Amino acid sequence: MIVDEHVAALDTDDTPDLVVVQVYITNARRAYRIADAYRAKGVFVALGGLHVTSPPDEAAPHANAVFLGPGEQIFPQFLADFRAGRPLRLYKSTAGRTLDRLPGRHLYFLDDHLLGDRRFGEALFEGMRGMGRLFQGVATSGRIWASITQR
Repeated sequence: MIVDEHVAALDTDDTPDLVVVQVYITNARRAYRIADAYRAKGVFVALGGLHVTSPPDEAAPHANAVFLGPGEQIFPQFLADFRAGRPLRLYKSTAGRTLDRLPGRHLYFLDDHLLGDRRFGEALFEGMRGMGRLFQGVATSGRIWASITQR
């Protein structure tokens, strides 16, 4: 079952085999409370998302497994490991290095933390130099929105 708390209330009276929570900075405290409640019942909890990728050491005590980076690449491996009864504590995506394999000419980044880590941002933009693609991104800094476009 998938529950989006923006749409429906979460009922934590159940005992599923697995709980996966996508964590943003705006819901981190709530996500950790949910994770802790399920772990207290013996449920396996995995945490991922933008916030977990940024401070994984903060998220780790609340989870059995932590996902760093985009989950599309690592989630199938996690599921295989989980089904086999041997999930890892940490799954780290390398998807940031595969931008050149994405179809199309236009790349759009909608990520509140795109510029939050200067080294990551510089490496990302340097790695995209010369790709011949149009990329655009939106990031927040307090209440100021910035838009970056490069041809």
